[in-house]
Amino acid sequence: MTLEQAANDVNACMRDMAKVYTKPVFDEWLMVSLAGSKGAIFYYAGPRQDEVKDSFPGDVQTLAEELRGRKHEVGDFAFARRAEGTHFDAFLVIGENLYLLCNNTELTMDDIAGSRLWLKARVPFVQLSEKIREDPLVVSW
Repeated sequence: MTLEQAANDVNACMRDMAKVYTKPVFDEWLMVSLAGSKGAIFYYAGPRQDEVKDSFPGDVQTLAEELRGRKHEVGDFAFARRAEGTHFDAFLVIGENLYLLCNNTELTMDDIAGSRLWLKARVPFVQLSEKIREDPLVVSW
């Protein structure tokens, strides 16, 4: 899968989730490489275009706990149930050392999952993970 295809698929997923949930589940998302010591953001969609790069190291800390010490395969995902504010709520492995990070800047995953609409709203996210598992993102630097 190319970067353009991945971005289109993620945008469609976010729209489908919002349609079911009746408001955006995640109001920002980005694709990153976590190879090496720092990581690199190569795609961002959301309200913090100018500040996300500088705040990234702090915002990813809660999810980094989920990533550390575990082997995740392409298509695997997890949620940081109590990440607040600009701290990222979810990740999806989209390629080798490549991740989709998602965030709701107003609600935690506990808040989101507390709605009866969450069960149906997560279906597009699971479908995206299955699609990615079949055709991972490949980025040539």
